[in-house]
Amino acid sequence: MKKILITLAAVIAVTLVGVIIRQEFFYHPKITLTEPLENVISADLPGWTSEDLPLANSPEMQERTEDILNFEEALYRVYKQGDREIGVYVAYWKPKQMPVRMVEAHTPDICWVHNGWKRREMEPGVPMAVGETELFPAEYRAYNTQDGGPLTYVYYWHTVGDTLYVNRSTKLGTWDRLDPIKTIFRYGLDQMQEQFFIRISSNKPFGDLFQVDPGMRELMQELADLTLAPPPPPPVGQPSAT
Repeated sequence: MKKILITLAAVIAVTLVGVIIRQEFFYHPKITLTEPLENVISADLPGWTSEDLPLANSPEMQERTEDILNFEEALYRVYKQGDREIGVYVAYWKPKQMPVRMVEAHTPDICWVHNGWKRREMEPGVPMAVGETELFPAEYRAYNTQDGGPLTYVYYWHTVGDTLYVNRSTKLGTWDRLDPIKTIFRYGLDQMQEQFFIRISSNKPFGDLFQVDPGMRELMQELADLTLAPPPPPPVGQPSAT
């Protein structure tokens, strides 16, 4: 029995070393972000003014936020039109930079709730499109502070490579401790692909804003081109890439 356990441990150790070598030296996921986010997402949208804001309210909190999220690049831009405000937050991680589960641990259902916000309603998987292009379905939320302040309406997406990551088993304010194991079954060993997290927030219900407003249609087209449009299906007779 002891020999069997030693053999099993040796096999596991060799396998892990092989996986690490493969991931570090032979696994090269594609990179699609080739220029700064501030150039990819337009600051000048028809009918809107915009302002780029820091991710946190102070230099100390800004540094802490960047240390925790460990992103390659992030952008937080607020668009205004009359009394309407649309906040767009885009974060990007290069391949192998951040485990999927660690990005997922910073969605609004976890971070916002953990910091005192309360989720007031939920409609998962909101269908969205840009023209004829169907986008990955957005997670839809509405939050406000525990003391009952005004609602903030939110769409968000977390993409991993060419796929949308969704973990509906996550409890509010916490992340699923089994997620590291689940992601291996879902993505295999090649899960260290580039990642985007996109959050769009509004001080008013979204309604059909993204369909009827020219500026918002332009914004959504840019986000679709960036990561929100699923890859086209393979030609008939050819296997899918995933």
